[in-house]
Amino acid sequence: MWILLDKCLSASFRGFRILLGLHPKVQANDIGSVGFLGMVFLSCLIVFFVVAATVGNTTIAIFILPTAAAAYVLGDSVYGTWESVFYRHKVRLEAETKNNGQEKTGIWRYGEYVGAFVATLMLLLPALVAYDVRMPLPFGWGGLEFQTNPEELFVVLDFTVGILAASSIAKLVSIPARPRIAYNSVLLYLCVVCTASIMAILIQDARGFISFPQDLVWSYAVILSGYASHNMMLSILCPKVRQRRPGHLVAFSVYLFLGAILSAVAVGTLVRVPTALFSFFAITLLVMLASGTFRYLLEEPLVKLVLGKNGSRTDPPDSAY
Repeated sequence: MWILLDKCLSASFRGFRILLGLHPKVQANDIGSVGFLGMVFLSCLIVFFVVAATVGNTTIAIFILPTAAAAYVLGDSVYGTWESVFYRHKVRLEAETKNNGQEKTGIWRYGEYVGAFVATLMLLLPALVAYDVRMPLPFGWGGLEFQTNPEELFVVLDFTVGILAASSIAKLVSIPARPRIAYNSVLLYLCVVCTASIMAILIQDARGFISFPQDLVWSYAVILSGYASHNMMLSILCPKVRQRRPGHLVAFSVYLFLGAILSAVAVGTLVRVPTALFSFFAITLLVMLASGTFRYLLEEPLVKLVLGKNGSRTDPPDSAY
């Protein structure tokens, strides 16, 4: 029996070593790769536990989800800080290895997209709860009935988007010559998803079926402010780089939605005006006004006096578009 156990352990260790060496670009002591893989694992973990709590698993909601959410927030904060602080060093290393004809250092540069996936799911869950969606599972495993919004859902959402925006802004400030256009689009995408989710929930509230979760209003403020700040810094540091899908079109849809809800209530199609409707409109208006005013008043002084750079030094080459 001991011989069999020893062989099993040896086979397990060999398999583990082979697993760690699968990717050809993993370097020794690559903390960034370990952090990225850890965040992928924590993201899958928090998604599972949030969905389980949303469909009514009280054991997970009370005893497991708070710890899982705290671990996710801490891990995401540490990983985002690490990537921001050592971003310049990583870019320099990549340039050196490329000039030497070597392979690029490190692996997988899609942490922002993992975070965007988590944030998207967190934004869709409240809408599924508002419409009491029932989703069947394959292989006779029953189904999911979305029943409640745990408060940890909004904590995970706020921290994920906040870290996404702050980390990308820090990298943009570190190396303005590499404009982060794709990540600006990721934040705009989250604004669109959040706006659509809030509108769907407000319609249910106006029909008198549910009460709007107030925590989602603060999440909307975080997401909209994160995108506005990132877009503003992008326009300041890289004057010739502009968002091709401007966010003010999303803001204008909020105006149209406000008018549609008020008109529907006036003619009796909807039964009430949701209490969160004005907050939704006010946050959109204030963030848009603040970001637009700051960019118009401080763009040139900030570039010339504080950063000491002009547009020609921060503009990317044509290949960056």
